[in-house]
Amino acid sequence: MAAIITDKLRKTSTQSFINDILFDSPGDHYIGIGKTDKYDGSENLATFQPPNPNNSVFEREDVDNNLIGMVKLTSNRVQRVIPRVNFQIGRAYKVYDPYDPTCFELTGSILPCYAVYNSKVYLCLGNNNLGVTSQQIPHTTVATGPNNLVGEAYSASELGTTADGPYGALTNGTDGYTWAFVCNEDTSVNSKFSDSKTFLKITEPSAAQKHFAQNGTGGLVYGFKIINAGDGTITNGVYDAKLIGNYIDESADGLQGPRALPDSTANGATNVQITVANGVVQPITWNIGNGQTLAAATGDDSPSESRIQKVSLVLPDSFDTKGVDIVPLVAPVNGFGYDPLDDLPSYYAGVSADLEDTVDGAIPLNVKYRQVSLIANPTIHEDSPGSDYPLHKEAINSLKSFGVVGSTPTTFDFLNNEYLIEQISNSASPSYTEARAFVDYIASADDTPNMYNIYYHQNSSKDVNKKMFRDADATGVDNVGGYLRIINNSTGSTVVGYDNIAYAVHRDSDIKSAGGSEYKHGTGEIIFVENIQPISRSAGQVDKLRLVLQF
Repeated sequence: MAAIITDKLRKTSTQSFINDILFDSPGDHYIGIGKTDKYDGSENLATFQPPNPNNSVFEREDVDNNLIGMVKLTSNRVQRVIPRVNFQIGRAYKVYDPYDPTCFELTGSILPCYAVYNSKVYLCLGNNNLGVTSQQIPHTTVATGPNNLVGEAYSASELGTTADGPYGALTNGTDGYTWAFVCNEDTSVNSKFSDSKTFLKITEPSAAQKHFAQNGTGGLVYGFKIINAGDGTITNGVYDAKLIGNYIDESADGLQGPRALPDSTANGATNVQITVANGVVQPITWNIGNGQTLAAATGDDSPSESRIQKVSLVLPDSFDTKGVDIVPLVAPVNGFGYDPLDDLPSYYAGVSADLEDTVDGAIPLNVKYRQVSLIANPTIHEDSPGSDYPLHKEAINSLKSFGVVGSTPTTFDFLNNEYLIEQISNSASPSYTEARAFVDYIASADDTPNMYNIYYHQNSSKDVNKKMFRDADATGVDNVGGYLRIINNSTGSTVVGYDNIAYAVHRDSDIKSAGGSEYKHGTGEIIFVENIQPISRSAGQVDKLRLVLQF
């Protein structure tokens, strides 16, 4: 059975994902960071690239165990975005083609069918048979023309001000490229992607702008796609073809047609001239001004009242047995820019979080992290044992810890070294290592005088294990005898002064206690993960996390 997921479903799924975050209970989705331990020994090489995630259950468990902190997503932290394609001189762009699902994709050196110029987004409606650009996109100013038609200068009253668009389409006289305005880029503080080099958020049109879009390109015939140029036996020459279309007539409140589109008396040229050379149809040269006239003018109706809905091309009778197939390229009935999310590849959801300093004291400084993830529906602990509920706070600490009597040590450099903590058992001879974990960071226990916390995580690395650490007894050692020690994993040596640690309490993720994990590991659903180059966190720094999910 042949099947495909359509772009419409992808866009619907994107919006559904965003709605889940916007309208579900607060605290259902978080951005998480983690993995303070190194990937492997090659990480220090200049050529190192983080490994690609493999989406296995095993990997998702590791991502969950690696978490050091999470930031809750709020309504302004999730937005629909599109890939940024900046306009460039000397490049070829695809033509927007409703028959070609790849027109929004890069193919070799040929850029997608849209471009951003002066914070405005345009669709390419004509590329001079894959020529390259040699002049800027028009529409940077609004001028006044005699008939308010595309192909002429614009009227501010008909197509709006520069800030509003201007809506419509124009063909450059030098490189032959045709561009149609769609919408503005959102460069306001509301856009979390205004400084992104790869994605951008677009603006939604106002009611007035929708009207400008309808008048600018509604039903515009902007070119032709030759699906089959013929069998090579057509007599060379120039042939006339006829456009037939159905109209939406707003003044009559209904569909009018089919009817022949205006002929030479209306636009100064035959409907469509088709040139045949070497027995096959050649690329069709089409005046975009004629296209707008054909699409919009219907006798006494004004362009603002009548727009084409469907167009077909009636070919000469002599083409009937030659296999020729040509389809008109027609703008949406309401014009480009009436619904920019539908016009453009908006099946991407942009998720953002800005980690400033410690983010409410929950996320450590002076450490490196190597993973960014998106977690749905995690269980967050309350401040006392008994039941769980989502904490209504911005950031969550997601590490287990030991509470150790004493002042916070200053001998650890977590940016340049990797440390392990292990529990040594004395219950047998010789002694042996039981639980072993990576030390993420060490910090004072703000709620308990003369105590500091050692925060740690365990994952599938061969340097650690997933055995549980035992609780301490009243004397500060584990309840069957033994002790803790910290090792510098780079040298393999025990850190001086930390070879026999007495700890007051072991805090795991079953019940949140002071300084312990606020996240119950294993409850969150990892729905996105990205392995990245190590990022160092430092005081006064803002880490701008931007995740993009493609649907």
